[in-house]
Amino acid sequence: METAKIFAGVDATKEPVPVIPTVHYNMGGIPTDYKGQVITFSHSEGDRLVPGLFACGETAAHSVHGANRLGANSLLDTVVFGRACANNILEQAKLTNSKLPDLPPNAGEATLANVDKMRFAKGDIYTGALRLKMQKTMQKHAAVFRRGDILQV
Repeated sequence: METAKIFAGVDATKEPVPVIPTVHYNMGGIPTDYKGQVITFSHSEGDRLVPGLFACGETAAHSVHGANRLGANSLLDTVVFGRACANNILEQAKLTNSKLPDLPPNAGEATLANVDKMRFAKGDIYTGALRLKMQKTMQKHAAVFRRGDILQV
């Protein structure tokens, strides 16, 4: 009841709690092959692997679940394809003689400074307002039931 009051502004003892369908998680992600190598598409070449770029776990789209999946079934992606991706990276590394460059001594601090630069950037649109606008747009145009005409913006 407290949640209904906080998030919907209703007293659940006196009025119904509004319920609307919304995204509870995203399916899909970065297209990959079964070994975790990222796939891209071009009209001239079709699907092709991106050399040296990998994705695994719930970041990747292995497309083994179809349109939906049960929550615990995400282990298939994270364990099976994560291992396949790691093994593929290891094999790819053995094929090359190139050495990765050493990180600069301040790499961690520089990365955090870059994150803070984005976090504290000044602009006309606040992150929360942008998120709300995106959420409402997706609910209006890409909810559970969709039509081609409303997906064309």
